[in-house]
Order: sequence, then structure tokens, then C-alpha cells
Amino acid sequence: MKKFFIAGFAVVLLTLPLAAGAQSLQEQLDTLLIMLAKLQVQVAQQNSAQAGAQTSTNELKSGMGCDFTRSLYIGLTGSDVTCLQGYLIEDGYLNVSASGYFGNATHTGVQRWQAANGISNVGTFGPVSRAAYSRLVARSSGGLKDDSTVNSSVNSSPRCTITANKSSYKLGETIKVSWTSQNATYAVFKQDVSGKDHLKLPGDKLTASGSQTLAADVTGNPDVTLFVYNAKGSGSCKVIIPVISANMTSIQVTYPQEGFVLDNSGAKDSGIIANIQWNQQNGNHPVSIYLLDADNQVARTIATRIRDTGTYRWKYDPTLPAGKYQIRVDVLYPAQDGGQPSYGQDNAYSGYFTISSPEQSLTITGHKNGYWITRGYNQYFTWSTVGISSSAPVTIDLIDEAGATHRLSRNLTNTGAAYLSTVYDVDGVALPDGDYSMKFCAEVTGTLMCDIISPLTLSDKG
Repeated sequence: MKKFFIAGFAVVLLTLPLAAGAQSLQEQLDTLLIMLAKLQVQVAQQNSAQAGAQTSTNELKSGMGCDFTRSLYIGLTGSDVTCLQGYLIEDGYLNVSASGYFGNATHTGVQRWQAANGISNVGTFGPVSRAAYSRLVARSSGGLKDDSTVNSSVNSSPRCTITANKSSYKLGETIKVSWTSQNATYAVFKQDVSGKDHLKLPGDKLTASGSQTLAADVTGNPDVTLFVYNAKGSGSCKVIIPVISANMTSIQVTYPQEGFVLDNSGAKDSGIIANIQWNQQNGNHPVSIYLLDADNQVARTIATRIRDTGTYRWKYDPTLPAGKYQIRVDVLYPAQDGGQPSYGQDNAYSGYFTISSPEQSLTITGHKNGYWITRGYNQYFTWSTVGISSSAPVTIDLIDEAGATHRLSRNLTNTGAAYLSTVYDVDGVALPDGDYSMKFCAEVTGTLMCDIISPLTLSDKG
């Protein structure tokens, strides 16, 4: 089987075209690594089948079979997202179960993985991350060996998962890390050789599964790496430990949260969608609030440069489509050395929630079918609306038996009431006695929402 694998990869090397123009040597290497990782997975699966083993995808290292053909970011779903989550969980960067939905937790897990592997930690799993993933998978499966991992076989090599008891810590707090392993006889923490931005880790041999307390004595995003061993080889897992200083600003969105459903009908809670809430620790800087759509693009600028009150009334928006959204709150830091104020050094996300479609309606309340109006006197007309802005333009018409329309209103807004003449319409045409239909309409984003009562009799004999 090894001969088959080597021969197959040799064919790949011979058939790969030479670089042309802009394609760099690194791009060629990335392509080779991706192809190598896929071939290694096929070989491992064929070896397992020949031995009669019922090997599931969970028995292989999570992520080994991932085939990433697109960039992954917040809001996406799919089997590739599930595979990415399994890979992050396996290596200790994600502490939630694989759901197939790329939410806020997965975004943070990708950032931690990127930071640990020297990639710009933007949280989007794009082309650079995919190439790095392929290199790491190739190393961990034995295709490219380094001094950190030695695997003698996919099925018998030890594996581990390590987690921390909190998502972040303040300087001086106690960190508790816990780990579990499979096929391992003992574990050892990787010792720091740089002496910078790393936690002090014990060097003793540890049990295959267990826990350990550490001191949060450095700031930044230090990592804790655990190696597990058995007679066949070794494996490793890692968790990122964000540590902030006592005076470092941090921010967290507390409402809305991921999975919530918000009502955008305008009929509840005094015409607002939600009271957006956040918590800024060790700071009192102004903030800006944005609504991001499912593609992580800004759909609305909700508020800019507002005081850090911790809450903001997000008003009903009849033009906002239903769908999945999330809130981002950015901290605005003051200008430094005569420069401009800066955003984006610290921000927080709510996680994706759903905004429901607003239910919109208009109902005439002050008159009924068969109502009699005395012509020559001003009349008080009333109506009620649901899901329609108070600034929406409203029209009130009388339609006579011949089908002619007599408009009674001019420049009305949706206040729910109007005091209008029944002697003349707005064009000065006298209103004769007779039966009419009365039509109330409010314009909502180019669409008319209307209610009609008929008949309605107009007479000077009241």
C-alpha cells in the first residue's frame, strides 16, 4: 500500500504544471500539500478496510477528511463547517459541540487557531487558513514530519482534547485546564522555550486524563499545549488562554444573544426591536453599534459614537427584512499623539439571532359600515395600525357611486386620528349627498396598506 501511495504521489508531482506567471512556489507547495493530505486519508481508509476495521470518521483525527472548497465565516452552514468544528474541537480551540452552523463561538475558535499558527486572526477561514490547515494535516498524519508529532499509524496513535474552565481570564486569576485522551498512557505539557508571553507549565509526567491549575501571570493569548504518548507514538492538543490585564478594556454584548427571535412589528415594547445591552470592562469609551447580515456585512448602522451607557433602544424599522442578523459593538478609543480616534481594536458580537417579519395592518376604528355622516361639519376620523411607522404617509378618500374619488386628506402621517372637512375635498370640489365608500391607506416601503368601509352615507340632514 505504501508503494501505491508513493507512486500515486509521484504521478501527481510529474503531472503538476510548472509555475506560470504570477503563481508562486508557495502556492504550488500549498496545492501539493492539499493533494497529499487527501491521498493520505484515502490510504488510511483503505488500510482500515483491509484489516476489517469498522473505522468511523470520529476514529480518524477530526478534520483529516475535510475538503474545504470555499471560505467559511459567520452565518454559513454545511458539512464543511461541521468538519472544521470537529477539527477545532479536537485541537482544543473550540469548546462547543459541532453543529454545522458557523456562529460566534466558531468565529472565536478560528481566531484562536489562526493566532496559534501565525495567521492573521480575522476569524474567517479563507484561502490562507485552508493552506495552513493542509500543511498541519500533512504533518500530523506523517506525510511531513517535524519534532512536535510522531505518528506510527492513524488508528493506534494517541489523541487528546484540552479545555479551560473559562473563555478568558484577568491577570492574576487561577486557570484550570482539563484534558482527556484516547489510546494514551501518559501526558506531558509542552515546555516554553521562548520565555515570553507563555504561562509557566509543570514539566512532570501527567496522567492520560486529568486537570491542572495554572497562574494567569502573562497577558495576551498564550497557549497551553499537551502531548500524549503510548508505545506507538504521540499526539498533541492545544487550548488558547486569553489573559487581560486589570486595566485593559474589554467589551461583551449581553443582549440580544445567539438564537433569540426578535419582533420587528412595532407593536410591542413601545415600538422598539430590542434594548441592545453591552458591558464594557475597565473602560468608559464611546461605542458604535452595527447590525450585520448573514454574510457578515453591515446591514444597518444603528448608532455611532454614543456614550457608554450599556444600553441602547433599537427602534422599530419597517424597511428591515426578516432574517438572521447579529449585533457588533465597536469601542472608540481617543486619539493618540494627535492622530484620529480609532475603532476596531476591541469589539464584541452578539451571535446570530432572527428578526421576524413584521405583521402590518391598518384598520378604520371611528366609523362602521352603514355609518351616517352629516355633511357640512368637520368629522373626527380614527384608525389603528400594526407594524407601520408613525411617519408613514396616510390618505383618506371618499369614493362615490360613480367611482369618482374625493380625497379628504393632505400631508397626513400615521398618527391614528385626523379632523377633516366633509364639505369639500382637498381640490375644493363640493361633496354631494349620497352613499360613499371610505378608504384609508398608509404607504409602507412603496406598498399601500388599506382598509375600506362601505356604504357610508353623507347627508346634510344628519
